[in-house]
Amino acid sequence: MLGGDDLTVIVRANEALAFVETWLRSFEQETYSRRQHLGGAGLHAGAGIAMVNRGYPFSMAYEIAEDACRAAKKIEPVGKRRDASALRFRRITTALADEDRKGTTWELGSIKGLRTLVEAVEALPRGTMRSWLGLVDAGEAREAERNALWERAREVTEKKKWEAFAAVLGAVGANPKTGMFNAPATDTPLRDALVLVHLGRTRRKPKSSAQGKEEARS
Repeated sequence: MLGGDDLTVIVRANEALAFVETWLRSFEQETYSRRQHLGGAGLHAGAGIAMVNRGYPFSMAYEIAEDACRAAKKIEPVGKRRDASALRFRRITTALADEDRKGTTWELGSIKGLRTLVEAVEALPRGTMRSWLGLVDAGEAREAERNALWERAREVTEKKKWEAFAAVLGAVGANPKTGMFNAPATDTPLRDALVLVHLGRTRRKPKSSAQGKEEARS
């Protein structure tokens, strides 16, 4: 769906990140090749992805993607480059979309780091990481419990796997000792990483399973 300078595309949820990344890179390359007609520089773009169940109302999914896109243009991204294309995504599992506007803005050059983080997270106990994320959402009241679970996860994970995980966390701007971003220390890149881990595991299941039950509007 094309309207003015807005483009909305519906794809399978597990293909959304790769599609948007390719589109943003192509947009930058194409506008840079025409930079003489654009004031001497190429253009950048923002993208928002709404990952929803297949039967989710289109108008609501569109608004979620639009909201994520606006945030991608305004919120400082991982990588700290405001002069670059960026994206932000949200996975919605209930109709109460307004309850969760959390997530991370990823500058185009930092998406490789996000993919590496996903690979590192896949080597960790998934249930523990999801429980830890639930404590993050509970806020400061459960911070001590959250930190204790983080330390427990470190203790029970193979040393080399945890060290690799910690190195990637640091590379995307998070504190390996807490799992939270250094500044502001109110959220974590693991929120988005766990979404992508889930989608990756869904993609690898047989077609008779839950594969294809989610789609993305970006």
